[in-house]
Amino acid sequence: MEQKHNTWRIESPKSLGSALRALREERGLTQADIARSLGTTRQRLSRIEDGDFSAQVLLILRAIRLLHGELRLERNRG
Repeated sequence: MEQKHNTWRIESPKSLGSALRALREERGLTQADIARSLGTTRQRLSRIEDGDFSAQVLLILRAIRLLHGELRLERNRG
């Protein structure tokens, strides 16, 4: 996962999860805080941050790569 100036290059479910974890930690929030706001469990959020989630996301990332595209997550300045 490439990180540069609050931008994360998303190449896999693992890199997406790592970027989400970095953003959460940067804000000083716990997994429980975010899980509560999302209406899910801390355990589920932990799995997401570990890159263990929907095969559909993996398929989307593969399609982006196949089409020579790139997905980035950028921290909002607000």
